[in-house]
Amino acid sequence: MINQNKEEIIVIASDESDSEVEVIGYTFGYNAKGKQVDSETPYDRMENLSLELGMVTVDNAAAQSSLVTGGTRRYTREEKGKANVVDESWLSLKAIDSDLLTDYYESIRSTEPTEDIEAGTWQPAASDARSDLAERALRQADQALRIREASTQESWREAAKRFARANDPNQNNRNKSSSQKQGSPTSRAVEQLGKSPGPFSEALKMVRERTSKRAVQQLIEWKPSEEKQNQNITTPFAPSLLDVSLKALAENAEGIVSLELVPDNLRRRLTDMLCDMRKMNLNVLNLLLQGCPTEIRIKNCSWLTDEQFQQTFRNCQTKDLRVLQLDLCGQCMLDFAFRDALTHSSDSLSRLAIVSLRGACRLSDSGLKDLVMSARALQSINLGHCTLLTCDAINIIAESLGSNLRELYIDDCQKINAMLILPAFKKFKHLEVLSVAGIQTISDQFVSEIITVCGQSIKELDLADCLALTDCSLKTIGSNCADLCALNIANLHNLTDLGLEYLANGCKSIQKLKLCRNGFSDEAMAAFLECSGESLMELLLNNMTKVGPNTALSLAKHSRKLLSLDISWCRRITNEALGLIVDSCSSLKLLKVFGCRQITNVSLNGHSNPFVRIIGLNLTPILDHVNLLEPEEVLLRYSPLTMSQEVWNKEIC
Repeated sequence: MINQNKEEIIVIASDESDSEVEVIGYTFGYNAKGKQVDSETPYDRMENLSLELGMVTVDNAAAQSSLVTGGTRRYTREEKGKANVVDESWLSLKAIDSDLLTDYYESIRSTEPTEDIEAGTWQPAASDARSDLAERALRQADQALRIREASTQESWREAAKRFARANDPNQNNRNKSSSQKQGSPTSRAVEQLGKSPGPFSEALKMVRERTSKRAVQQLIEWKPSEEKQNQNITTPFAPSLLDVSLKALAENAEGIVSLELVPDNLRRRLTDMLCDMRKMNLNVLNLLLQGCPTEIRIKNCSWLTDEQFQQTFRNCQTKDLRVLQLDLCGQCMLDFAFRDALTHSSDSLSRLAIVSLRGACRLSDSGLKDLVMSARALQSINLGHCTLLTCDAINIIAESLGSNLRELYIDDCQKINAMLILPAFKKFKHLEVLSVAGIQTISDQFVSEIITVCGQSIKELDLADCLALTDCSLKTIGSNCADLCALNIANLHNLTDLGLEYLANGCKSIQKLKLCRNGFSDEAMAAFLECSGESLMELLLNNMTKVGPNTALSLAKHSRKLLSLDISWCRRITNEALGLIVDSCSSLKLLKVFGCRQITNVSLNGHSNPFVRIIGLNLTPILDHVNLLEPEEVLLRYSPLTMSQEVWNKEIC
């Protein structure tokens, strides 16, 4: 006889299921094969038993009855499987009513075999009550699982609030209200695009009429040249003899013994090659400093240490030095290096007019003060990415140089507050080039104040990544900068087509324009090119997703002087549009098509321009074309070097 009803948990993991399957069978004193077992698990210990009811899957009613009543049955292969357990905390008994489970266990314990088991006539008794309890338990488990999932998702949301940075709607409202006070164009003003009198309105009207007469796909009429279809687009251009010679010198730089009679432009090209090859070293620097050099240009000084700087520059004759470029000199403590080099002679940098210390991350305000006080003839200063400089550095430059300064680059100097340097900028009355890209404190008010002071002389502006700027800034630029030659307004998401209208009506001599990652429409861009495209020589439309056939057609008609064009990631430029641009712009030398998967050999091989170099394709070199459009010798970008009265007096004496 069996003294006590016992239970056994049979866990079968499925081979084909995507979720954990546990089959729980109850045999009252017998296992799945009908043999006696000596399990002593008490029924009143519910906390030691996890039914995992939330994951039970039953194919039919017979199978469910077998599970509940403990009858023996053979499991098919489909019912067996293996899977990963997800989160066992969701399947615990804490979410199920304990009273319901207690009643369920009591009904199981009260079940006795109706026939003699040893005689082999035992059959499981029908128990509708137990089936109802099982169904209720399953429904309860399913409901508990849903509640647990909902609470888990809510806890995830609460946890995300501690790590995510949400935009403050009140701050956005304040920004909008302040922009409206400053005259920012509203949505109603954007709807009035092209309705104000001016050349842009006429051009936009013509573009819209042209589009309405024909379908967008039919605007471009171009056919590839059949005789050039079989040409290889990756055929390299033959380098000049000078390029081959400079490359040979760079590859064998350890054998160079002197550079005294080499012109400055060739010295620059040689050092650029050495920096690209990572072969620039102390030996080449000593060759550049021999005699009385007039230019020292090194675009990558990341290898230069404090000791090497002091060793080479201490005995250098710098009385004739006009250009000093030591970019990326991050290892040098320039504060002490300049102080040590300038102690030997107070007039050692009297003729220095151009200095570039871009990326000098250890240059402070005091070190810059020592340099500026010793070089009173400075007309161009490049301090981009000098992260230690503050507003005091701009005040020092303004007090020492004032109206003599022509070019100032302070892009990505994040410690400089734009609104605090406004008084100093009012002293730069003849400033021609200004780069403040990446400074987040640049606002429409700053642009308005600066353009009011030096708008008549400004030739180049770099406002890229100044995210707070709106169409108000472009309106100010268009109204006051008639002689603007270069403008970089890349990655300014607050600009609209109305800003292009302001530029087109006011700035008609722009030669270099960067509009990367802006949301200007295809029609507005085409209208701008109709008005101001004739003077363009370099145009960057990188990642302007709305640019399409209208822009391509206007480029082909009006931008005949174009030398460089970047349409990377402009997926609406078709083969026909690209072929028309390349064939029509006969002066085009450089074309970038990175990410343009829609461009095929039809246009790349079918155009008739023999001088264009297309980069961005598979197996095409990139670094060979970096300096393709750079002029041979550049001092100041837009004006000749002038000698200050103080320097003239010293020369006469």
